[in-house]
Amino acid sequence: MNSIKTSLNIKIASLFPFYTLCKKEIICTLLSPFCPLLLVVTIFASSLSLLANNYWLSAGLSTLKNYFASIPLILIFTLPMLTMNVWADERKQNTSMLLLSLPISSRTIVYAKYTARLLVWLLMLILLMLPPLSLIFLLQIEVASFFLSYFVAFLLGASLLALSQVFSFVSIHPAINFLLSFLSIIVLNITQVFSPLFHKANLFWRILENIFSYISFSTHFENASKGIFDSRDIVFYLVVLLFALEVNVFIVKE
Repeated sequence: MNSIKTSLNIKIASLFPFYTLCKKEIICTLLSPFCPLLLVVTIFASSLSLLANNYWLSAGLSTLKNYFASIPLILIFTLPMLTMNVWADERKQNTSMLLLSLPISSRTIVYAKYTARLLVWLLMLILLMLPPLSLIFLLQIEVASFFLSYFVAFLLGASLLALSQVFSFVSIHPAINFLLSFLSIIVLNITQVFSPLFHKANLFWRILENIFSYISFSTHFENASKGIFDSRDIVFYLVVLLFALEVNVFIVKE
């Protein structure tokens, strides 16, 4: 029986390298010492954010706009923790060359590593849903807007995750990768703050103002935090996600 099971696993590994790599990455991520800390930080930060924005309780409001608006701030800390070891451990243990020498495309390797952490991010998002769902009997939450906000939050995290994974190539030291990813996500979330600095009469400065406002991840999440559907925000996150993954592929090939 064991030999049949082993043979079946070998066939699956040979036919579906993506599945095999993704399964290995999920196990490694979940068994890593920082994963429990990451999940605890996620549920603690989301609960603290909900309590900090508890004005809705005394005002009798059913909106959770401020709570959803705080999600990008939570991702600033959690996503770099999730990606800092993607390639650092491979390089530290000298398994990266072995992995790249296998008859598997670079794109398969990158997408498998990304998918594994995307599933962990989905688990984190479920934890982010628990605090507001615990108030479902106290508030008249609009279900469509509620889940729309979480859907766009998932795309926001997915795109930032892909960008954060790029920085895992920088060093074999996870702390350095974390710091670079952390700073980059902060910048990408606050670029709209600098757009008024370019509010000049000149056309060139107005273009810079629009660019800084457009590339801000928080700006694109603003509509979703209010429960408003805007397809342009979804397209923005998907474009960033695919671009960042292809940058990952390019770095691996080089």
